[in-house]
Order: sequence, then C-alpha cells, then structure tokens
Amino acid sequence: MILTIDTATRLTKLALLDSSLNLVDGMEEESSFDQSEKLISLVEVLLRRNNLTKYDIKIVAVNPGPGSYTGLRVGITTANFLAFSLNVPVADIFRLDSLKKEKYFTKPILPAYGNCPHITMSKSRLN
Repeated sequence: MILTIDTATRLTKLALLDSSLNLVDGMEEESSFDQSEKLISLVEVLLRRNNLTKYDIKIVAVNPGPGSYTGLRVGITTANFLAFSLNVPVADIFRLDSLKKEKYFTKPILPAYGNCPHITMSKSRLN
C-alpha cells in the first residue's frame, strides 16, 4: 500500500494507493493551524478505516511543494519519519512511478518552497 501525504495548503489530504497507483481510499480535512497535531492521527484513522496497519505501508509519498512553508515542513517531516521508521521508500508524490522498484528507505525528501521562506523576528523581540 502507498500512503500519500499533501499538506501544502490548509487542506490536509491523505490517500492510500495500491501498487498500480489506483486510489483505494482518501480523506481531506481542513486544518490550517493544527496540521502537526493531527497528521499522525489522521493517518491512523485512514489505515484503521481500511483494516490496515502501519506495516502495510510499502511506500510513503509526499507533496514537496511549492506551498505553505509550515505545511510543507509538517508533511515532509512526517513522511520522512514514517518511511525511515518503517524502512520503506519515501517519494516525491509526483515521481511515484520511478520508485516502485525501491525496497528500502531512500534519501529524505526536501521541501521545494517555490521561493525563499519569509521568516521575521518575533514581535516580542521588537520591543
């Protein structure tokens, strides 16, 4: 089973695909400020809904961007963590076809923000 994760926007999207890349099940949830708190729980709900466990995941795929800076970090970190801990490949969601031959954790996916992140100084430090 292939788990796909997309947190590039406020809408968290998860899907399960079979080995032929056909959609088995999917879910979307509005989670603008709490993706990091909900993502693993949503993965568990999706797996349970399909009578699967984390050990049924053979590939983890994630949207690397462009998109929300924080959203991408949450999704990519979660995907890399799951793939590493399950010792399965992690893939850019747009390059799944090329990964079907891999059997073990590959290089982590890095975010593609589309532009430089805009990080500002904390308001409390301005005073």
